[in-house]
Amino acid sequence: MKRRNNNNKNNLSFELKEWRRMRVSEERKLCLEARDPYCGWDFRQRRCTTLEESSNMSQWKQNITVCPLRNQTTNGGFGPWAPWQPCNNDDGVDGVSSCLCRSRSCDSPGPRCGGKNCEGSTIEVSNCSRNGGWTPWSSWGQCSTTCGTGFELRQRSCNNPSPRHGGRVCVGPSRDERFCNEGVSCPQPIFWAPWGSWTKCSTECGGGRPLQGPQL
Repeated sequence: MKRRNNNNKNNLSFELKEWRRMRVSEERKLCLEARDPYCGWDFRQRRCTTLEESSNMSQWKQNITVCPLRNQTTNGGFGPWAPWQPCNNDDGVDGVSSCLCRSRSCDSPGPRCGGKNCEGSTIEVSNCSRNGGWTPWSSWGQCSTTCGTGFELRQRSCNNPSPRHGGRVCVGPSRDERFCNEGVSCPQPIFWAPWGSWTKCSTECGGGRPLQGPQL
């Protein structure tokens, strides 16, 4: 189960990286094709900037071999959201959840000539459901008896992770019992026997007392 979740997480991560790579490639293409004498592509920042905004001139490129197509700064704008699709989301705390995701691109228009990038999220995640998982069993508790047959208990909890947003609860018992001390016999009890008969007095004259004692 962990392997499948990790694969889903890796697939989602790969798809997001590929989508970002394609977006940057398209923005670079639009920046250079604009042939604006005031802006160019900064390979380190991976966006269209003016020379003053560029962090390193050796990492800055422009295309002014022909007449420019535009000569004004354009801020980026978001395009429409793509349809919702099933995806997996890792919140970094409780593991991978089954969700719905959608994305949008900063291409309506894309930022050009030092224009600002779009502000806001490019990905939305919703309806994340997560199935519950058992913790490992606890150690066996103390036997209920010191001799003779008793029982001992161990427990587990459905919080590894806890079910969330309609996810399935854990299947199976949360506690387990077993017999213990089955081979340990208890010692036999000792009881007093009835009193014996009175004996003769302890003295022949004066104060004395008859003697009586238990029989074991």
